[in-house]
Amino acid sequence: ERQSYLEKLSLAEICAWICLFLREAKTKDRKAEGLVLPTPSEALDQAIRYTQYLARQLYGELRVDPSDGNAYTYGDFVDCYGQQEAQSRWAVAQIVQVADDPPTLDCQLSLLLLDWCEHKDINRIARWIDPHLLGTFVKAVMRVVSYIDIVREVCLGLGFFEVHNRLDNHMDTLLGGLVTNESLYLQMGS
Repeated sequence: ERQSYLEKLSLAEICAWICLFLREAKTKDRKAEGLVLPTPSEALDQAIRYTQYLARQLYGELRVDPSDGNAYTYGDFVDCYGQQEAQSRWAVAQIVQVADDPPTLDCQLSLLLLDWCEHKDINRIARWIDPHLLGTFVKAVMRVVSYIDIVREVCLGLGFFEVHNRLDNHMDTLLGGLVTNESLYLQMGS
């Protein structure tokens, strides 16, 4: 049975998931002002955790487990054998991939995009990031728009027709209210 995390996500959550791969806007802590970023749903949280796992697989050190001949990370050895036995098996396993630093998958931009999709309030976004970086946020949204087009094609190829259809209105969801006369002239309160 195939497993697709995207099938469990809403359009806004898929857009937020795509933001994991962008390195754009940095958010400021606004909890003291009562402004909190949305909490990801269980489905989005699972997709994020699995994406982080895949990044570790891609960039982490891999060694061959002699018992089955497959390559695994140290964490996989621990999950399979327990901490103590994993250490001894890891020490004698053949290295097939040297570890690189995995990319940092920052969830802040993802949560900021979720907030944008929910509230469509550019002034709210401006409170999370420095106003001079609003263009960076807009650029990130535009990148997500273009990536969604690619994801839609991939979904068709994989037979994920419901996900493909869910992504139909991505332009309205992402761009609605972003580039208007009102959004171009922020009225920052004191």
